Amino acid sequence: MDSLYNKLIEYAKSDYYPFHIPGHKRNGDNFPDPYKIDITEIDGFDNLHHPENIIKYAMKKAAEVFCSSHSYF
Repeated sequence: MDSLYNKLIEYAKSDYYPFHIPGHKRNGDNFPDPYKIDITEIDGFDNLHHPENIIKYAMKKAAEVFCSSHSYF
């Protein structure tokens, strides 16, 4: 999880200007600000429609909490 966090911080500091959802475009300088690192399904990060990392882990944990065999976000 730390490596994903660091990857998000690196992406937020990059000179890439996102033209995708969400529309707030990482405005602001104070961290931790969730809007700075809020992203959509882009290469190199987990994908809600095909989870492989943190989203898959979170859905598994949610299923355990709710005593279910599966959980979907």
